[in-house]
Amino acid sequence: MDRTTSQRASLRLLTTNEAADTLALSRRTLETYRLRGTGPAFVRTGKSPRGAVRYREADLIEWTEAQLVVSAR
Repeated sequence: MDRTTSQRASLRLLTTNEAADTLALSRRTLETYRLRGTGPAFVRTGKSPRGAVRYREADLIEWTEAQLVVSAR
């Protein structure tokens, strides 16, 4: 994959439902994480504070990797 294709893939925006499905979470859980500031980074489109929320695939991957817990065994 060349740099341009890679950049486009990282810019793909997902709806809350699509992001929740990708993370195997319910929509409500993802919304709760967003409101608490503990979820993945998101984009709010438009100038309104009530603009549509979208998630970049790259941010979902980064957030998931940050959740990794290694057993202390």
